[in-house]
Amino acid sequence: MQHSFGGRIVQLIVGPEEKVLSVHEGLVSASPFFKAALSGKWKEGQMATIRLPEDDPETVHVYLNWVYGQNIEGFLERTSNGEEFRALSRAYVLGEKLLDPHFKNQIIDALIAHFFVTNNFPDGAAVTIIYNGTPKQSKAREALLDLFIWYAHEMDEDARNVYPKEFLHDLMNSLLHKCMPTSESPFRHSGRQHHHYHEH
Repeated sequence: MQHSFGGRIVQLIVGPEEKVLSVHEGLVSASPFFKAALSGKWKEGQMATIRLPEDDPETVHVYLNWVYGQNIEGFLERTSNGEEFRALSRAYVLGEKLLDPHFKNQIIDALIAHFFVTNNFPDGAAVTIIYNGTPKQSKAREALLDLFIWYAHEMDEDARNVYPKEFLHDLMNSLLHKCMPTSESPFRHSGRQHHHYHEH
């Protein structure tokens, strides 16, 4: 995804502590959320200042680093061990809010790749973040469900008790209604990008 520098410097006032982050307007204009906020119809747009009081500054920083060209792997390397899935889930939900499918696609690729690198499942907190911040037909939900359908037998019994009820309900429905292939997982041999779980 190519972004272009240009336009004003936009100030983002993030979180309850009102941390100030800056970004070139041209880099975030592909997001319908930012485009609408900066359109000039609202005071925020005229002042080039957008308030995001409910968002996490670190997660917004991940998005800004991405629009400036940093890959998601670099962000994961700086994330505390064991927190990667939660951080990726928060990033995906931010992409949902900002209506930026390109960012969400990068995040879902990173989430799937991290699963195969670590052989760890997204924990209950990570799944809850996705379920609380995405619509029912979300591609992220579908990817999580498929990961668990194919590999949940590798997860211990205690771990299965920490997931949100809506996710477990969806998982049961998927197991009942999806015809399981007999060959191989849909995640195999698909390279680093998993286009089935992308939005366009």
